[in-house]
Amino acid sequence: MPRARGKQRSQDRQKVILMIEANDDGDTRPPCAYRMKNVRSRLDRGAYKVKSLRGRNATRKRVVAELKKKQQHVVYLTGSGHGNANAFRGYEGRFIFQVGSYEDEESRARGAHFLSCDTALQLGPDFVNNKCKAYFGYSVPFVWDDRNAEPFFRCDSEIDLALAGGARAAEALRRARARFDEEIRKQNLTLGKTGSAGILQSLRDHLCGPSDQSGRYGDPDWKL
Repeated sequence: MPRARGKQRSQDRQKVILMIEANDDGDTRPPCAYRMKNVRSRLDRGAYKVKSLRGRNATRKRVVAELKKKQQHVVYLTGSGHGNANAFRGYEGRFIFQVGSYEDEESRARGAHFLSCDTALQLGPDFVNNKCKAYFGYSVPFVWDDRNAEPFFRCDSEIDLALAGGARAAEALRRARARFDEEIRKQNLTLGKTGSAGILQSLRDHLCGPSDQSGRYGDPDWKL
């Protein structure tokens, strides 16, 4: 009986999507503002509680505290901020997750997606090696046209929205790439925006995530 009660308590833990948004300089404020307006409310679909750590709260200490709360299970990490090949960074560029400097439990049994530079090069595969179910990120710097930023964030957000809608990981990746393709076509047809199309194409080609061909970024069949 005690084991059964313990199992029931585990099943009853609240499922949480944790958003980590740096939001402290000119490069991090635009994606954070877009995601808070257009993504957060659409992730809150009844089965999940969405929590956001923004600006000064986007720190490793606060993220780890959320991951360790026994009354909840963070099923998905998503965020925007600075990054490099081996780290995703939060407030003032301080690392949240860095290869070799986080515990296995922080990545285990959850998905992750970071709108950030370069993290798919090392951090993503390291997350998966440490039992992350599915990882989405970019193997190049995530840059955008300051005069035309919304299409860039809209393409990236398709990952979160697809997963929240019940898509499996491989389908979320496919849908994000399709959104990039659509935006690239629109920009190429708009006078003065072909430069945006070229940047979008680079991001599309370097968006990494679970696929049927490789396990490098996790399980293509994983769902929220």
